Amino acid sequence: MRYAILLAMVCLFQAPQTLAEPVLWSEDEGGDGYYYEFVPETLTWHEAKLAASKRVHHGVPGRLIVIKSQAQNDFAHSLLPDDQTRAWLGLTDEVKEGVFLWIDGTKPSYTNWNPGEPNNADGDEHYGEMHPNGKWNDKEGAPAEGQPGPTGYFVEYYAEHLLADAPPRRPSLMESLAWQSGSVTRVWPRPLPNPPQTHRTARQPRRATPPRVV
Repeated sequence: MRYAILLAMVCLFQAPQTLAEPVLWSEDEGGDGYYYEFVPETLTWHEAKLAASKRVHHGVPGRLIVIKSQAQNDFAHSLLPDDQTRAWLGLTDEVKEGVFLWIDGTKPSYTNWNPGEPNNADGDEHYGEMHPNGKWNDKEGAPAEGQPGPTGYFVEYYAEHLLADAPPRRPSLMESLAWQSGSVTRVWPRPLPNPPQTHRTARQPRRATPPRVV
C-alpha cells in the first residue's frame, strides 16, 4: 500500500511534457544565426502557415521555413522527432502550377525533391512537405482522412535585426560577481549587451598644501 502511494506521488509531481524550445543554428556551426523548431501539430498547410506566423521567440515572429541550402535542409531534418514524421515547408505553387515559390516570394535557389517530384498527383498537390528522409514532396494542402501527411511544421524565426536585440538571460548575483572578478568561465546563451565591468580609478596623490605664510 505504501509503495502504491509513493508511486502515485512520484507520478503526480513529475514535470509535464512540453514542446522543445526553438534551436539556434549558430554561425559557429555554419548556420545563419536564426532559431528553428518543429511543431508537432496536424494542420492543413494554410493553418500551419497561419500558426507559424503567430509564434514568437525573443520578440521575433515566426514563419514556415524557407530553405536555401543543403546545410539548412540538414539542420531542419535533424529537428524531426523520428523516422516517420513529415513536416510542412513554406513552399507552394498555388499561384501558378509548376512554379514553386517560397512564402517570402522568392524562387528556390536550392531544392531537394524526392525522385519524380513534384508531380502534382491528382491535380491538387500544391504545397511542399519534408519526408522523414529529408527529401521534399508536393502534397495537397488538406490531406484526406486516412492518407499520410504532415503531422507538424517547421518554424523559422528569421528577423535577424530583432534576434540581435533579443533580451539576454539575467545573470544571478553569483554570476555577476564572478564576471566582475574576472573568474567567470562559462558562456551564456546570449551575451549581455553591456556586460558589467569593474572600473577602478587609480588613487590620485594628495596635493601638497603650501606652507602658510604668517
